[in-house]
Amino acid sequence: MKINNILTSKGNVPSKKYVFEEEGKLIESTYIDRKNKYIICVSCMFGCPVGCEFCASGLNYFGKLTKKEMVFMISSIIKKENLTEEKRLLISFMGSGEPSLNMNEIKEVIQEISNKYPNTSFAISNSGVKIENLLLLNEIKDRNIKLQFSLHSPYNQERKKIIPSTDNLKKILKTYFKLKFELEINYILLNNFNDSRNHADKLSNFIKKYGFNLKINDYHEVNRNFIESTNKKLFLEVLKKNKVNFEMYSTDGVDIGAACGQLISKKTK
Repeated sequence: MKINNILTSKGNVPSKKYVFEEEGKLIESTYIDRKNKYIICVSCMFGCPVGCEFCASGLNYFGKLTKKEMVFMISSIIKKENLTEEKRLLISFMGSGEPSLNMNEIKEVIQEISNKYPNTSFAISNSGVKIENLLLLNEIKDRNIKLQFSLHSPYNQERKKIIPSTDNLKKILKTYFKLKFELEINYILLNNFNDSRNHADKLSNFIKKYGFNLKINDYHEVNRNFIESTNKKLFLEVLKKNKVNFEMYSTDGVDIGAACGQLISKKTK
């Protein structure tokens, strides 16, 4: 594996997209330099087989990344950016690929990177696919890990429309309660799909019942069937009325295709 290209964002927060090449396949990861931490958003697959309707990574799938390849990507960015331990390093498994489908390799990555770079924490995203595979994380001791669940609708059948192979919410929650890590809910607002007052009320009940953190993410358009909600103001007002704490989250690197849902994989030959 080698670095094929590095793209630099013109945004206010220093952000770069690293493009790596392995045997004619290109895979992308993101580096962000924030005031309080460095972030490396690393991919765990060449593309993704899940096919979420809101994510560009699912346009192609060429297989899983190995521990060696993921460690190379992370270590290359650390070295290239001259990162020090002055700030915390967050390794976010939210690039291309569904982490739950490559958990054995990711578990090994976390252990190796933790030993090499002690001031490191980890975030792992999951769309509800093969949720039981996340239980492998319980074998990792004394690691700073946060889980992020892509909910995007509080209704099972609706989630199936945009995340085709997701498990049902009952199974997902049952598994999450067996895990020993902080859990955060991610939600993007798609116009006329999951942004109604009823959705906001249902989501409010869900968050309050289980005590999860809620993060409302920007949607970066990758599918013409969806645009970002024009009903966002009303939706957020309902959340506030229901006394739900939430965070509005904007990812960096949109102008270079390095933000959430934008990373892709392709073949060069």
